[in-house]
Amino acid sequence: MACLIERPTLSQAWTAALASTLDAGGRTAHLAVAWRGIDEVPTIRAAVDRFLWQRRKEYLANRAKRGQWAVWSVETVANTIFPIDLYLPEKGDDAIEVFTDLYLEGREFARSVSPEGEYCERLVAWPGPDGPVNQLAVLANKLHRVRDAGRGGRGALSSDYELAFAHPSDSADLRVQAPGLNNSPYGFPCLSHVSVTIHDGALYLSALYRNQHLVRKGYGNYLGLARLGWALAHEAGLPLGEVLVLATHADAEVGSARGFGNGELRALAASGDLHDAAS
Repeated sequence: MACLIERPTLSQAWTAALASTLDAGGRTAHLAVAWRGIDEVPTIRAAVDRFLWQRRKEYLANRAKRGQWAVWSVETVANTIFPIDLYLPEKGDDAIEVFTDLYLEGREFARSVSPEGEYCERLVAWPGPDGPVNQLAVLANKLHRVRDAGRGGRGALSSDYELAFAHPSDSADLRVQAPGLNNSPYGFPCLSHVSVTIHDGALYLSALYRNQHLVRKGYGNYLGLARLGWALAHEAGLPLGEVLVLATHADAEVGSARGFGNGELRALAASGDLHDAAS
């Protein structure tokens, strides 16, 4: 059965998603997680940062161990989707163009770290049949028209943005997976696409993962997607509404040489319960 989790913030949504997946035995299918806006809970974020920092130390000390999983910080993972420091709202309608130039310039220096690609690279240079497509620029231009026409109110341009499976230059769908190039069931990219909807005066964002590693990357994924949604909402002159992430397969990475202990993951998931109790 599908599992729907709704929480006020991405931090609470992530801890609830982790707890639910652990309750399901460590893996589950059709995990849908929703929250509103870009806010985090500082105590939960700090707990996640500490956990990942310790796991990264262990990884660096034992990376010669066969099958060891690399562990990255929340910010590092979030920046693979949308490095928010490169988005400069004061640039006005040129903000996405400036963002693209800054990102691609930095990407050339960092290509050796992730030669297979990054999610953000697919958003600004999707490998189309006729050359790279800057999906963010295409979508930003459409959102500018929504803003300039003052059509962000109730019922405005809702389904017009739901053109799934179309070529990225023809839709408000942000494609990540490149058919014919990405054939690994677990390799990059696990994020398949991002869709945007204008509803009731706000911008809603949904994302589909074919496989999601909840612990090593899940929180950073949520944060990067929320930041992407916030930037797109700014382009539309609207607030960011709900963010929905659907993982067709979610993995809490419990046990084995490549995973984490059930007890430590339970303790990490409980940071959400502690916040709820203190609220």
